[in-house]
Amino acid sequence: MALILRRIQDFFLQWTQRDQYNDNGISKIFKSFHSFVEYVEGETLKNAETVANISVVSYQGLQNPQVPVSIGRFTQLSFLQMRGCVLSTLPWSIVYLKQLKYFDLSYNQFQTLPSLIGYLSNLLTLNMEHNKLVVLPTSLLQLTNLKELMLNGNENLVFPDYNICKQGLKAIFDNISRRRKLRNLWSGSRVTAELFPVPSGVDKIPSLFYLAAATVSAYQVDFLSAPYVPPRLKTYLVEEQRFGIQLAKCSGCRGFFSNTVLFEGHVCRGPLHRR
Repeated sequence: MALILRRIQDFFLQWTQRDQYNDNGISKIFKSFHSFVEYVEGETLKNAETVANISVVSYQGLQNPQVPVSIGRFTQLSFLQMRGCVLSTLPWSIVYLKQLKYFDLSYNQFQTLPSLIGYLSNLLTLNMEHNKLVVLPTSLLQLTNLKELMLNGNENLVFPDYNICKQGLKAIFDNISRRRKLRNLWSGSRVTAELFPVPSGVDKIPSLFYLAAATVSAYQVDFLSAPYVPPRLKTYLVEEQRFGIQLAKCSGCRGFFSNTVLFEGHVCRGPLHRR
């Protein structure tokens, strides 16, 4: 009975919120994540660009669900709700959702948000309630239009501390902004950047795809925003960066970290932090 009441509540909630951000485009509502994936992967670019609202409310037991990269074709989305879908990651292609104003990822499995969230420049509301968040990314500071960040039910938050998060958006941003004093001293170093070492010798010539990935990585460009980098190459580069070695060293406490996510989330006790 409690689950049924929760579904009814979610249904009415999603419609009232959708109307608030409605830009007179097409609306799509899905009762299962599977049907949502089939739609997103099968829709044409022309039709995708006419959709303004997508809502998925699913409390089914899903195995490793993934949002399709093709969600990036829905460039006119202003409302996107993926609630209770057991998600823990987002595809790089969300950088194309520049018109998104309301983003609901509540009741999922996120431990952190990808730094790509900072590309959603028009975002007004971000609902991350009842996830498993531990760290909030510094890129949230790029969301200059954000009015509401909903974090209830994330008691494991360490940075910023959950008690700080309950004080509101200004307290969260003030706390996160302190990271700007800190630098990753190993950013751009060979151990971080050289994800694609060119093989020595001439026994086997690398593929053009591999050489293209190596070139983009070596120049440390913002390849997600670069129109000349094809989607397949972007997907490959994001996956390599996700699983590759990304050692970090803090300029404040001089601590070492095995990846940049841990670097962003650590509580620095160095002199820069105390000023």
